[in-house]
Amino acid sequence: MVKGKFEKPSVKPSKPSKPSKPSPEEAQANSDWLKKVASVKNAWNEARSERQTFVTEQPDIEPGTYVARVEKASLISSDKGIFIRIDLVIDRGEYEGVCPFIFNRLDETGIRFAVGTLQSLGYDTAQLDMSDLPNICKDLSRENPIVQITVKKTVRKDGIYTNVYVRGLLSD
Repeated sequence: MVKGKFEKPSVKPSKPSKPSKPSPEEAQANSDWLKKVASVKNAWNEARSERQTFVTEQPDIEPGTYVARVEKASLISSDKGIFIRIDLVIDRGEYEGVCPFIFNRLDETGIRFAVGTLQSLGYDTAQLDMSDLPNICKDLSRENPIVQITVKKTVRKDGIYTNVYVRGLLSD
């Protein structure tokens, strides 16, 4: 085959067989799955519509524990997936006014970090569904809670990464 040229397959594809009728248990499982998909449809569409250019580099902050305020929370869609982003402003100390952020990927590997972040922000994640995320983002952006954060740096072959974690809510 010449690179860049399309060749017709030498074997004709078989006709698709008629799908078998699902058992009642399979039908229920499919129905439950479709309900879950429908419940996240709005969150998915909102995140896709917010696709934008955004800063992905953390400001230079020394590792440590800081008091910060949640400035804004949003769902972001990029070519790398869907994320929940929480923008913070450090409220006290040497880094007052500096704006770190939390960036949790909403996929099979990153969702556990998003769940941990939401738990640290006081949400009972056992009672939440993915479709609740847009409203959670709106609430966090409106309420601007004061939180304790931890900043950590990780050195890898391809660079130094700054990670920000919410440790819990603080009273004003």
